[in-house]
Amino acid sequence: MSAARLYVAVRVLRQVANVGESIVWSLGQVLAALIGFVPGGLGLRELLAGGLASVIDSDSDVAIAATVVDRGAGQVGTLVFLALLVLVPGGPGLGVLRQVRQSPVEGAAG
Repeated sequence: MSAARLYVAVRVLRQVANVGESIVWSLGQVLAALIGFVPGGLGLRELLAGGLASVIDSDSDVAIAATVVDRGAGQVGTLVFLALLVLVPGGPGLGVLRQVRQSPVEGAAG
């Protein structure tokens, strides 16, 4: 799935890459998740995608840019999902917000 997202990100950037290159670049995301010492793979995903691109003689700038676009699209998608969860009438989001607002904070003066 991440290879497909990277391929779409490359097309959004109006660059040329094939599906095989996108698959190799997506290995950077998998490796960043396995390494795990950087929160969310921040910067590591991009570094690994660029490094893997240079190994297969692909354009590392395109690989890094596609990975950044993919990360940004994922964040926007998450924000849209959360907004819909909270704003949908009768949805579970508003109930959770009300509970958080009404629950007392331990240790707070009051």
